This record gives sequence, structure tokens and C-alpha cells, in this order.
Amino acid sequence: MPITTYSAGYLLNVDVPMEWTIRGLLPRGGKMAFYGEDGVGKSIMSLQIAIALSRGETFFETFVIPEPHKVYYLSGEGGHNELRGRLQDLEAGGLVIPKDMLSFGVDMGLCLDDDTGYDILASELEDKFLSDDGLPYCLIIDNIGTFSDADETRLHETTKFRRRIDRLITEYGVSVILVHHATKPQYNGGSKVYRGSVDMRGAGWSKWLDGVVRAWGDAGTTSTELRFEKVRSDARPRPVGVTFDPDYSRFQVTAVALEVLILRAVTEHGPIPQPDLREITGSEDKELERVVRRMERDRVISRRPCTREEWPKSGHRAYMVL
Repeated sequence: MPITTYSAGYLLNVDVPMEWTIRGLLPRGGKMAFYGEDGVGKSIMSLQIAIALSRGETFFETFVIPEPHKVYYLSGEGGHNELRGRLQDLEAGGLVIPKDMLSFGVDMGLCLDDDTGYDILASELEDKFLSDDGLPYCLIIDNIGTFSDADETRLHETTKFRRRIDRLITEYGVSVILVHHATKPQYNGGSKVYRGSVDMRGAGWSKWLDGVVRAWGDAGTTSTELRFEKVRSDARPRPVGVTFDPDYSRFQVTAVALEVLILRAVTEHGPIPQPDLREITGSEDKELERVVRRMERDRVISRRPCTREEWPKSGHRAYMVL
């Protein structure tokens, strides 16, 4: 890949607005990780994320997706029959799946650590997925352990995989979501051995990724907590609680942090008078004031007095994102 050189004058004078695939987590042409231990529902939630991206709708009342994306879901688990079953369950549960916006690739033997694997995937994307329709693209890889032979805890091994992901982004402009199965350390003869890292903070992962979300819970349970370990904003949202609903064959939100509701409201509506913000978030005045003050301190939002045109009554304030 060629080096791109910019002058200091260009960087100081050109204001390029950030374009998002998932606001605050995944910039257009960026990469994020969604990970957790086996059995917490990552694959089902990853499918739900893929569908939300293809529809351009907010996911789990937290992940704001500004516009529809064409999504290519590369699966290394269970084959096409298992994928079909999960999609049928989601559709039967009332989830509308845009069939022309979502494609799936299934390959249990593809390795993206070398150019051979990269060329196979790139050729498939060019032949079956990419087009000149002007839509943004997102590639979801489920999971790292299937498509890389590297030990995720060793920097020199994971570099090969990461470089090919960067190459995909550079050559095709895709945003990338990496699904990862984290494992607990095992001991062999007194030595600590990993296959699948405990978290995504080591071996250069965190510096390389734009966003990191962890599904935190016990295997086999229906409730999971989504923790935001890295975001592209000044303040990290509080965890979001989700629970698997068997009636709809998918995860549903059970608890959303007030910070997330406030940020989403001011992002979607712009400056909002306090009474309107209280109504939108369903919060009490004291709790709203406490959280807004903390968000002001963290420079996530700022506020100013409303004008008489914005709110006839004096003393109320309008909020706006910095």
C-alpha cells in the first residue's frame, strides 16, 4: 500500500467531517471488535447488528447507525444450514431482513494471515458483493479464531492478520466488525496457555481498533451486559443490559444507561429544552441534572440557556453536543 503524505497546512485547514458506520464506535472505513466468552450470544447479537446495519436503524437503543449499509457476513461457524436456521428464527420473531442488503459467506478453512486467503476473500467480495450503487459497505468476520491461525495474545503473530484487514479497508473502503471468542487462561505444566485472548487490550488490539464492545455474562444464561471498552468519544457509555427473548428469538434491551439516551436524543434532535429531554428519556429532574452535569464535565455535551423562542419560560436550558 502506498504512503499518503499530507502537509501541515492541509491538515490544519481542511475540515473533513467524521462519517460513521456506528456512531461513536465504528467510523466509515474503521474497525471494531465485538467479543465475549463462548455461550453468551455473540453470534445471534452479531446477526442482529448486521440486520440493523442493513436497515440503517438504531440497534439496542444505543448503537446509532446513520444510514443503511450493504453488509457481508463472513461466518466460520456451523455452515449455511445453521445460518439459515438463525435467520428463519429471527424473521419468524418479527424481524424484517432486507434480503438485497445482506450477504453471507461461509468458509471453515479460509485463513486471512496470508495473501492466498486475502485474495480469495477479495475476489469473492468483488464478484458477489461490491458494486457501484454508492452505498457504504460493512464486513463482519465471525470469528477471528476461525480465520486466523495466530495466537491472539502475541503481537508478532496477529500483525499478519491485522495488516490484511487494513488492506481490505484501504482497497475497498469497507468498515469491519470482528467477532471474537475470548477464553479464560488454561494451565499446562504450570505455564499459562491461551487460545483466544481473555480481552482485546493486549497484543496491540486496542490501539489498532476504533471501538471495542464486550458481551459480558455467563455461558448459557439469557442475560448479557454489553460493556464499551473503547469508543471514539470523550466519555464511555455505561453498560447496556440485554436479555434473550425466546418469543422473538433475539436479544432485547432490558436496561439502557441515561447517558446513552441523552446522547442519542441530542444527536438526533439537536438542542433540546430540558422539559423535552426529560420526556424523551423518561427520567426524573434530579437524575437528569446529575447525569448532564457529569457529561458536561466530560465534555460530551454543553448547555446554554434557551432563548425565548426556544422555550417561553425562563430558567430552562437547552443541550447540545460539542
